[in-house]
Amino acid sequence: MSPKKSHDGGIDVESDLLDDGRRLCAQSKLSITTKEEIDTIISKFEAYEINLSKPPSQGQLFAGDQKKPHSTFVIIVSARIDGIMRRYLQCSMSSRKFYDKLVKSGRIFIIDGPRIHQILQTAYGKTFSLPSQICLSSTNQWIQCGSVWLGYLPAQELIDIYKKHGDALFFENIRDYLGRTSGKVAPDQPTVNEDISETIKNQPTKFLERNNGITFKAGEVKPQNDRELILKEASIVNGCQTTMSLVEAKDSIGECVVQVKIIESSDAWDVAKSANYQNTVDKIELDLAKFLRPQLVRMYASGAGVDLEDAQATTAIALLGGFYDGKIRYEEIRYLYIGIMSNSPNNVGDQLYTKLRSDLICGFADNLADQKLLMQTLFKTVTATRRAVERCEDLFGQEEYMNPFLRVFHDRKPKYRIFLAILSLCAHLRIDISARSDDPSKEFERMRCFVQGAQDLLDQNETGFIRTYARALNQFANEARSNTGGDDAKIKQYLSNLLKRGFKSLYSTLIMSIDTESRLHQI
Repeated sequence: MSPKKSHDGGIDVESDLLDDGRRLCAQSKLSITTKEEIDTIISKFEAYEINLSKPPSQGQLFAGDQKKPHSTFVIIVSARIDGIMRRYLQCSMSSRKFYDKLVKSGRIFIIDGPRIHQILQTAYGKTFSLPSQICLSSTNQWIQCGSVWLGYLPAQELIDIYKKHGDALFFENIRDYLGRTSGKVAPDQPTVNEDISETIKNQPTKFLERNNGITFKAGEVKPQNDRELILKEASIVNGCQTTMSLVEAKDSIGECVVQVKIIESSDAWDVAKSANYQNTVDKIELDLAKFLRPQLVRMYASGAGVDLEDAQATTAIALLGGFYDGKIRYEEIRYLYIGIMSNSPNNVGDQLYTKLRSDLICGFADNLADQKLLMQTLFKTVTATRRAVERCEDLFGQEEYMNPFLRVFHDRKPKYRIFLAILSLCAHLRIDISARSDDPSKEFERMRCFVQGAQDLLDQNETGFIRTYARALNQFANEARSNTGGDDAKIKQYLSNLLKRGFKSLYSTLIMSIDTESRLHQI
């Protein structure tokens, strides 16, 4: 970015100079309302190019070896300016000669509001919309057995498919790409993805024998010949790590070949769960993936104007995160979802799939409006919880007994602050969500009221939620100090035990504290 705060010089953004002398230069405007503004911008582009073309200063050596700069110019504006451009082209303004020169050499582009919208629509589709059709060409004849096809795909073809369809290829996958070093235990112990990358770069011909390959789910499979298949509504349900490792090492793939399994099925989640049992994926992740996974949360977050901080997406959707006010992490949403959708919020600590309430999960998922309400409430709760912890740091940061709690609640252990957030919502709304009804329909309606109430609270009285959160945190810190003598190791153990204590007891204690303080203010 230009260090200047004004538009003097006519260039807001410029790229590094490439080896062949090319450079991209852009002028960005919120709006352009007259043809004279276009003329001014083009004139500044011309002055910029003339300045770049000036001979080097006397002190510069070997000037003859330098390539002449060759700039491509871009005007970026949020409004539609096709009408203004027509009026500009109908006049012979001072910049027209240079503009025509740029057009003739293909060195000027205009990206206005409709074009920006089109770019973002394309990026959205490449992130959240299943590819309608994918063509796979096997190096050998496809082998079919019932609804399953087996074949071998050149790595370059898989990379090209990813380039075309983007992260949407993995929309029905259990996980996002974890990165090369995810799960690193020790510096001298390579991760699975590092091993994959090592094989790609140094022994590409061994890739097929060392890698388990990838699995596609397709709504329909149409053979074109013995080596070519057309897949409808297809996605990679197992093999995201393999695919992205190949994409990252695309310049070193050599003769890499990937084993491919295609399953024709309308049920992506039955296929995804079965395909992932062989990997180190927790059972709870497999059971939740249909309803909660990074890709789905990212889609709802994008619609709600919230930035998913640990998103792996590299499209324009990820770029938009810089403009969002709210920032969340998938881990926080996951803890909150588990706490609300379990027999008791205590499952935030246990994370056992046997304690999930499938009736509640399906109840919210079966209705798009209810699912949207739930996700928006989760986003608002996580955002408000972050502000609550920050406020607690302001209030209690000077108190020595509170520091061990604040260190844990702030960032390192999100499950603790999320558990406290659920407790605070319950206390403020006077709804103990651990008191489950045996009637699924009644329990769903009760929880829908809780979710709606939580959203209304956070929209209309976030300060009230933060006050309840601060009261709860202070209460537990005081209790921990009296029971542990302020010993850090014992406080950590207390925090661990906090998630195991009966939720009803914690809820009742907090309600009593709120009511006592309210009555004392009446004296």
